[in-house]
Amino acid sequence: MMRIAILGIGSIGGVLLGALADTDAEMVAVARGTTASELLEIGLVMHTPEGSIEVVPPEDFASFDSAAGPVPESIHGTCAAAILCGKADSTSMLVQLAEDVLSPEGVAISVQNGLGHAEALAHRLGRSRVLGASITHAAWRDGEGSVHWAGRGAIRLGWLDGGAPSGAATELLATLEAAGLEPVWSEDMQRVVWIKLLVNVAINPVCSIAGVRNGALLEVPDLWEQALAAMQEAAGGDFVQPYNDPRVIAGELHVEQRRQWIHDRHQVSWRELRFDELHQRRQHPHGVDVGHVVFVEKEHEDTRVEPGGLALLVIRVADA
Repeated sequence: MMRIAILGIGSIGGVLLGALADTDAEMVAVARGTTASELLEIGLVMHTPEGSIEVVPPEDFASFDSAAGPVPESIHGTCAAAILCGKADSTSMLVQLAEDVLSPEGVAISVQNGLGHAEALAHRLGRSRVLGASITHAAWRDGEGSVHWAGRGAIRLGWLDGGAPSGAATELLATLEAAGLEPVWSEDMQRVVWIKLLVNVAINPVCSIAGVRNGALLEVPDLWEQALAAMQEAAGGDFVQPYNDPRVIAGELHVEQRRQWIHDRHQVSWRELRFDELHQRRQHPHGVDVGHVVFVEKEHEDTRVEPGGLALLVIRVADA
């Protein structure tokens, strides 16, 4: 039986814990503060993409509060895999926890957004014990601590230096498959990570400036064009070569947006939205504030995006 530690029980960590709890794996949940207390007292409450609500009782997994002291002796050095799910600013602490909970042959994997997390693990554990990963499952946590698995995706994972799965990685791959998490083995994780970064560059800034949820990009063509432009600009940098094939990253962006659209439709009915007049915002019936986009034609100036009183102001050049 494989023992797997989930380090950081936020939205994605909660999905992994909930899904893997349905397998033969023995689970360890590592959290802090209120989340750790809730896991210990009531377990994990997860809303599945199909609409059901699942409760994983606390007796179905081991857990401890990482802020309360060292790793318990009953867990120290016993895990075959540790999956890092916490925020980027917690990476150094999570790396230490991974080293503490893993057995000598155990492997660590980071599904955090951004760059450098796998390298931090490799510096501590050695590259032969670290898997790179990218996850596209959609999830969020509500104010009561329940995890909402809003959209199914996949987990791409592989050795940092390429090669076929072996040892604990083979067993982890099979366990992720049994959990319905759609693992996909990759022998070029650098490419996978850079493509995910480019997708984030395309989605996150545009949606943040516009004040909309990610899935809105598929509903508003002008936002989609801005996202593609941001992605293509980032992909033009030498540091992204050779991971910047526009056809590949555009395809990945569309897949991500379809997933996010399903996620957002669960939260907001975008068909009910309207773009109102200047400086106005419409309150959705379900209580979600929606940003607005105003497109302005202005001659003899470059097209640009300006945040201001509006959620997003796009000044578009008229053809000469």
